[in-house]
Amino acid sequence: MPKNLPNVEVNSENFEVGFDEDLIVGDHSKNAAFCSICQALPRHPASIPGCGHLFCDTCLKKYIDNQDQGQHIGHLIPCPICRQKFHPYGAMTFGYFQYWSQSLYRSIHLKCPSGCGYEGDALEVDKHQVFTCPKRRIKCPNEGCQIMMQACDMEERHLRDCPQQLMFCATCFLPVKESELNKPHCVQKLSEAVVSMPFDISNLIFIKYFL
Repeated sequence: MPKNLPNVEVNSENFEVGFDEDLIVGDHSKNAAFCSICQALPRHPASIPGCGHLFCDTCLKKYIDNQDQGQHIGHLIPCPICRQKFHPYGAMTFGYFQYWSQSLYRSIHLKCPSGCGYEGDALEVDKHQVFTCPKRRIKCPNEGCQIMMQACDMEERHLRDCPQQLMFCATCFLPVKESELNKPHCVQKLSEAVVSMPFDISNLIFIKYFL
């Protein structure tokens, strides 16, 4: 089974909000890296230039959108904490933070929200939760199958019996769905293969052998 199948819920609200304080390892309850709006550790942090206050990217965007209502585009808006004015398009994402600010953020370790036991900094946990957590929900990798379940259960409980799983036919040696193994498919599959096969005399001999 592919190990990097992304979590099917990666675009849900759960992957936009910050990490709960209960997930933090150690005492960082008053750390400046926490979002000043939702009080959680940002999953995708953003900072206001000048004052440097830190927020979840989504929290800051919602705040800016609310401030923009009824105002002309591009006006300066106040920081929700210190009221220092900043341009709404001037917020910085993590890659543009100063080194000390990045170090402060990455010094906080937390547990995976899925409860698998993994620990790391926020960036590591976010990547782990999306791509490698055994408890992340993934979609069956077989084309045409809509089954979704935890990654740790996918291989043991579903993939081996998935009707969309590709198997190699013992007659024509072409990959076919497991549900079609007992159907007379060889001639059709070989004909389809010939269409996309580069011309080679050995290929013609191979096809003639089976047809």
